[in-house]
Amino acid sequence: MYRFHPTLRAVRATALIFAAMSALAPSLSDAAEVAATTATTATTNAATSAPTRALPPDVFAIVNGVALQQQQLNEVTQIVSVNTKQPMTLSLREAVKRELIVREVVRQAAERAHYSARPEVQRAIEGARIDTETHLYVQNNARPPEVTDAQVRARYQALIAGLGAEQYKPRVLTVDDEATARKVLAALRSGRDFRQAASQFSTLPGSSRDGELPWVSFPTPVTEGNTQGMPLALARTLASLPAGGVAPQPVHVGDVWMIVKLDDKRPTQIPAYDEVKANLRQQLETDARQDASVTLTDSLVKAADIQQ
Repeated sequence: MYRFHPTLRAVRATALIFAAMSALAPSLSDAAEVAATTATTATTNAATSAPTRALPPDVFAIVNGVALQQQQLNEVTQIVSVNTKQPMTLSLREAVKRELIVREVVRQAAERAHYSARPEVQRAIEGARIDTETHLYVQNNARPPEVTDAQVRARYQALIAGLGAEQYKPRVLTVDDEATARKVLAALRSGRDFRQAASQFSTLPGSSRDGELPWVSFPTPVTEGNTQGMPLALARTLASLPAGGVAPQPVHVGDVWMIVKLDDKRPTQIPAYDEVKANLRQQLETDARQDASVTLTDSLVKAADIQQ
């Protein structure tokens, strides 16, 4: 089964901007991206310190005679805002503008050095072209059915039915081996702050948020398939802890070990249908698009003459 999963790499703000640019302009060379990503703040500021000149209304900068378009700036700022969950403020827009100018300066340097002729750059360009072409084809030809009000209501009822009497606010620190897990537990018992330990040791993506996870609710006693997607062992551990408690033993799930803390718990708060129906509809529409994409790609694969 073939699925299309467009990705956006975002190691830091600059990398996110260039990832956004890759989505809008796939012909960006890898050499220019790497060089621009390592540009310092001082270099960025220097690139934007030229005297102000009158510019056409649809241009935000001219770099060595090359005009950079306002539409490009608007699109990249929006992508960065969405993916970093930052509001589209003037300061964010200015940061994106500076990085786009640096990108253009480095791109021109790479062009002068004939980096565009390098084989790795040519492969990257061809790969980006294929990715864009296939993504657009699936987007334009997959035909998801329209999501009905009845389906949205049914999803809401199913979610409500899957809730328990209480909600749990977990904080989870994940490591790759039992020895490290027990080392971290010992440090916590000695007074180490859980947030600091999560930032230092955790391999979970949430470690950048001190291991904090969203509120979750499930029926108790905990049973397989009724944990809102949470691993069974983790859900059982949460249900057994008092508010503020840390599990005395690491929780082994798959190939990772988890140190679990229950920050808080409360009676389950059920949102009104009108408060969540827009989000539920969006989720259903996303599911429908993905299902339609899978149906389309499966049919293409079945009709193709493939030798392996």
